Amino acid sequence: MTKHALHDGFFYAKYSKRLKFSILWENSDRGIDWMTADKKEEYFKENVFPYWMEYYFKDERYLKVGNKPVLSIYRVENLIEDFGDSSYVKQNIIQWMREQFIQEGFAGVILLCNDVEFEFSHYERIKECGFDYVFSYGQNTQELQSNQKAKAESVDLQMIGVASTNWSIEAWDEPGSYEGYQRDPELFEQDLKWMRNHLMPSFTDNSLGRSMLFFDNWNEYGEGHIIMPTEGMGFAYLDAIRRVFANAGPHKDIVPTALQKSRFDTLYPYGDW
Repeated sequence: MTKHALHDGFFYAKYSKRLKFSILWENSDRGIDWMTADKKEEYFKENVFPYWMEYYFKDERYLKVGNKPVLSIYRVENLIEDFGDSSYVKQNIIQWMREQFIQEGFAGVILLCNDVEFEFSHYERIKECGFDYVFSYGQNTQELQSNQKAKAESVDLQMIGVASTNWSIEAWDEPGSYEGYQRDPELFEQDLKWMRNHLMPSFTDNSLGRSMLFFDNWNEYGEGHIIMPTEGMGFAYLDAIRRVFANAGPHKDIVPTALQKSRFDTLYPYGDW
């Protein structure tokens, strides 16, 4: 969800109080203002973080567990590049944030970091920087999730599972990136059952991973992982999630009317996406 969807959409939505939100700092493409800041740590502490605190963390709709807001950061290597080595990041960024949350009346913060490298050394850096959990955005088969769990446990790092419909950047006009797009809904449902019955119960009793699971992704068409309803798959992915986790009865899927669909009247040919 982009800033515009959150600020202009969700914040004003009639039923927004029925849904919690949480932010992920996607710090890979950091923008010209951030990249050219002379004092990045000062800029982060005096501008970025206070903005998060006032506009997000203090919002009653923000996801909190035990009065601890849940905050995710995308790339640990960019934290290190921007602020210093792992020990410096842990003491002056991560620990500093924890102290700010306490001062604002929270019980602390739950910090998550994404694994994008699938390398043991990456898990070590995440642990050294002081994160609580690791998760993996992108492809996530049962085999990959099992391997990630083993790597996380080897450095005493907790993990949260991620259910994915797969990953491909074919839509960005990069032929050869085809990665099995798009995962069959039946296979997706098998993965969900495995996560519910095997992966999640395997975490320690106090782990957030026993009660939380990420779904990758709602509408990331450019990278080929989508669970939202589409012309091709219908509600198959959402229905699979519902069957596995909601234990709910019969339902009726609501679809756009002809008038509503007429608003979406532009088709972009392959190569112009």
